[in-house]
Order: sequence, then C-alpha cells, then structure tokens
Amino acid sequence: MKQIVIIIFLLNLAFSSSAQLSTASVSPDFNFFDINGKQHHLYSYLSQGKVVIVNFSPAWCQECWNYHRINALKDFYTLYGPTGTNQARVIFIEKDETMELSDLQGITTATAGDWITGTPYPIIDTSAANEDFMPDALPTIYGIYPNKFLSNIGRLTTEELFTFMQEYTGPTVQPDTMIKVTLEQMKTPSCADFSDGALAISVDGPGTSYTFAWNNGDTTPNIAGLLEGVYRCTITDNLDNVHIIDPITLSDPDTLSLTFLQNTPTSETSNNGSIIANVTGGTMPYTYIWNTGGMTNTIGDLGEGNYSVQIIDAQGCQISGATELTIPDCSVVVSINVEATSCDENPDGAVNILIDGATPPVTFAWNNGANTQSLIGVPSGGYELTVTDAIGCQATVGAMVAIDDRIRPAARIRQGPIEFYLNEEGLVEISAAEIDSGSFDNCGILD
Repeated sequence: MKQIVIIIFLLNLAFSSSAQLSTASVSPDFNFFDINGKQHHLYSYLSQGKVVIVNFSPAWCQECWNYHRINALKDFYTLYGPTGTNQARVIFIEKDETMELSDLQGITTATAGDWITGTPYPIIDTSAANEDFMPDALPTIYGIYPNKFLSNIGRLTTEELFTFMQEYTGPTVQPDTMIKVTLEQMKTPSCADFSDGALAISVDGPGTSYTFAWNNGDTTPNIAGLLEGVYRCTITDNLDNVHIIDPITLSDPDTLSLTFLQNTPTSETSNNGSIIANVTGGTMPYTYIWNTGGMTNTIGDLGEGNYSVQIIDAQGCQISGATELTIPDCSVVVSINVEATSCDENPDGAVNILIDGATPPVTFAWNNGANTQSLIGVPSGGYELTVTDAIGCQATVGAMVAIDDRIRPAARIRQGPIEFYLNEEGLVEISAAEIDSGSFDNCGILD
C-alpha cells in the first residue's frame, strides 16, 4: 500500500510540474460531443459572448474529485449558465483515454467517485484535446474569454469564478464567422409579375443541423415560386450560432411595352403602307407573329386595314397589340430619309422629311415632342411624325434610327521617357492612366 501511495504521489507531482497553456495565450478550438450526445463547439460559445470554464480532470484524480465535491463549478454554472444569466458555460473533459463511462459513473475501482450524478454541466469523455491544451496539472482548469484569450485559473471558488467573468471588458458578441453561406442559385422572375423566381443557398459550419427562416415564411435552404422582392434568411445551427444573410433582391425584367410606328398608304388603291412594332422591356431577342404572317418587327406593302401582332420575348413573356392603317382623305405625301446616329452619348442621328401636296401652313407633331419638320442630333430609337396641313389633311410616317459608330476613338500616349521599375517578381505593372495623354472617344466609351 505504501508503494502505491508513493507512485500516486509521484504521478501527481509529475503532472503538477508539467507545462500548461500560459495565461493570455489564444485558446485552441474543440468540437466534441458529450456523454449525452450533445455537441459542444468552443469557438461557437465564444462567438456568442460566453465566458467558458473548461475543467480537464481524470476520473481517478483524488484532488480533482475533492474540488468537484465543493460544487464551485456547479454553483457557478447554475447561476450564470444557460438556466441562469446565460453569461457562461462550464465543460468537464475527462482527459484520460483509459477511463470509460463506467469510471465516470463511479462504479469501478479505478475512479475517485461518481462524477455524473448531480452534475448539471456537460461531461465529455475524450483525450483528443490533450495535445492542444496540454492539461498536465491535476486538475487543469482554464477560463476562456469571448476574445479567445485563455487563463490558467486553477481551483477557484464560485465567487472567484464570478470575479474572473466580470473582469472581462472586451466585446461580448463577436461578428458571426461560424456559419458560412454560399448563394448557389438566384433566378429572377422571367416576366413582370410572374412568381417563378428561385433562390438556393448552401451552408457550412461547425454544427450538424441547421434551421432556415426566410422573411417570406419558407423554412428550407431552397425556395421557389418567388415574386419580385427582397429576401432575407436567418440561419441557426444546433450550436445556437446565428447567421443572417445579406438581403437578396429579385427584380422583374422591365414590363413589355408595344407602340406602333405607321406609314399610311397614299391612296385607296395603294399598298405602300408599313407598320413598325416598337418594343421595349422584357428580355431580347423578341419573336414577332403578325396576322399577315410577318415574322419581323416591320411589315410592308400594306393597304388600309387592321393589323395585329403578338410579341414573345426570350423568357416567354408576351404582349399583343393592334393598329389600323387608314387612307388619308387628302393628298399629303410625306417622304422620309433616316441617318443613323454614331452613338447615343453624343447623338448625331437625323430624320429628314419632305412634304408634297400639302396646303400651307403645315404643322409637325413628333412622338418625342418635337414640332420641327426634320429631326437632327437624335439618339437611336423609334420616331413617328404626324403632318397636318391648313385644311386638316394628315399623314403619318415612322422610322427607326439605328446606331452606326463611324468615328474611331483617338488614342493619345504621353511622350517619353517613361520610367518603370520591376517588382520583386521581375514584373512591371502599367495602368492606362499612367501613359494616357488625353485619349477620347466620340461616344464616351473609353475607360
């Protein structure tokens, strides 16, 4: 018996003299399951602003058992743990790999007592943290602040544990870095007011399960049948980590809009009228289905009558419209000549008009609000003109001004010498701004 006592004493002495982690060092992390199957992730507790007390003790250690029996950790956990003020956590780690659940239950001769009965805080049976935490003292008790700084606090009373907790003055809740979220899919509604948008996210983190709470009431990571709007999701894992994703905006495409640009026939027997379907919004390209069989935005060789068209965009959105070509009662003839614009930034397009058969004075009413005979310096787009003479005779013409950039950009480079220096990798980086000397483009598209 005397030899056994001496051996135990020497073991205690050896453990007591070994190194532990030093105070003010950054704590390692751990992610373990306790003997009841509940997961405990140290950095998650710290991220949530908890002060964590970790007690490394082997079940056979008598000094550890004596400290356990004074209930300092139990009372501290009861007052400040999840059922108390929720400021702290206490975790017991049985560090000896030879000890089993039966030893913690106190039903073997190798244990100092029953560690489980009456213990409210979690007990973890693992030696996996020994290498990182070096818990060589008996017991080794660390106090860890939310900023991850660790202190070797030893066997404190409940009051001293409270004082240790109160001495922390750093941030209590860290920015969430536990749950990583990836946006896997973002499908906007295909048409205005359609509800076929979709979102899909994936998550990764220390937890084993996650709940999803979208602001539209959905509770799964993938949601569909969405209208235009702003969507948010709050993600919570089984470790109580919470991540609120940045708002995701789903926007409808611009609503399809249809107007007609007409060129009226010159007489009842003429088939020289035409109609241009001027479409905006939606998603290009567009498909045109005219009642005449036409398949482009323009139909020609038309006499008087009613004409209709159905427009289908690239997403399947549709709009329909109809217009009527009427024979003028008068002999006003309008000739039109169109000049493309170089660009819309500095427009120089033109729509030139010649009038024949009108009784002066003649008025001009363009669909852009202009009241001149011709249009000069206009950007690309559709233009329609209604000409009215002194006796009320009218004629309407329309045309599309296209873009045809005919002016080359002018590049001007600063005169040398220009000095460059190689970086450590033997390379040199040159930006356009360093060598530019007034380059310009008529359309303003130079960076």
